[in-house]
Amino acid sequence: MPRLVERLSQQAQSRGHAATFALAPTPAAALLLARASQPVPVLDRQALPAALAPLSLEWLGFDEDTLATLRAAGVTTFGAAQALPRAGLARRFDQRIVDALDRALGRAPDPRKPWRPPPHFERKLPLPVPVDDVEALGFGVHRLVDDLANWLLVRGLGVTRMSLALIHERYLRERGTPPTIVTFALGAPARATAHLHAVLRERLARITVPAPVEAIVLTSDETAPLASRNLGLLPADEADAVIVPLIDRLRSRLGDDAVAVLAAQPEHRPEFAASETPSAIAQCPAAGHKHCRGTSRDTRMARKPPSPVDPPRPIWLLDEAQPLGTLLETKPWILRDGPERIESGWWDGRDFRRDYFVAENPDGETVWIYRDHRYGADDGEWFMHGFFA
Repeated sequence: MPRLVERLSQQAQSRGHAATFALAPTPAAALLLARASQPVPVLDRQALPAALAPLSLEWLGFDEDTLATLRAAGVTTFGAAQALPRAGLARRFDQRIVDALDRALGRAPDPRKPWRPPPHFERKLPLPVPVDDVEALGFGVHRLVDDLANWLLVRGLGVTRMSLALIHERYLRERGTPPTIVTFALGAPARATAHLHAVLRERLARITVPAPVEAIVLTSDETAPLASRNLGLLPADEADAVIVPLIDRLRSRLGDDAVAVLAAQPEHRPEFAASETPSAIAQCPAAGHKHCRGTSRDTRMARKPPSPVDPPRPIWLLDEAQPLGTLLETKPWILRDGPERIESGWWDGRDFRRDYFVAENPDGETVWIYRDHRYGADDGEWFMHGFFA
């Protein structure tokens, strides 16, 4: 218990709060002790009457008229009110006074609504003084990232897209200067504080603040479900360093549109078997979720492991097949595998008929070539379509 209280106190202080902790068998008694700055824990319900007796009734939160009436009758402490006959106290003053005393002592139920995190994260942090240097925003951004990570943890989510608004000074806002909005997209849902802070730091280091900033606002724009991991048994198991994926570092440094991935499509024609997709969308694991822009079909296709019976496909597919012409006649080419017939496409007007081969060119490169039979000829022209290595 002392370690828990110490940890809670440290977390409150790290966020700039001065917290007073109190322990009691009932929530009303704990709140009363905390308001009265009585940090000594009360762990036994039988000890509650003696612990609460000297406390002022002001800490129960009664209105001033009720407190004035009680003071006129000489009742100023919890113990004095508790010593009065219950029926007479309720008849002369109010039943809610008796109910408040019973809840604090555990004689009446005290249901409390559980705290539920908001469905959308948005936190504003005013700065002590306006700053015009991005480096000076680091401490405030780190505090907001801590709050975001905690919000994501209790909701079982990971953030895929977030934005940071830099609010400029008031006189600039009155002149129509809008906030500076910096957006961040991640390759996959994440909530580790070190990961999020590293991504924000990379992006902030590449912007110029046009005017002094007096407040910052961090917002979660898109989220997706993210499962928790099991805690380790040994202390070293929790010491793993958070590694920021390469794709997130590239997006932070180069921009959201500078990095893309290839997503497999249900198409047998090589030219149309893959589509270029922004990395933050293509890698979202919660495809079909309302917070994720990807489609479940594309995600499943992209993540499906290759079957051992699938025919070979080159790593690098040319944008447009190159005719080989007389190259096959000048130096010997070696056919390693094939032919593989790929044909049809009448439904969209892009019909073809090809025989594909895995070949080795005179330079020792493994390439993907085909012979075009779309006109029905057995000796159609040869084309190179991709490189295996």
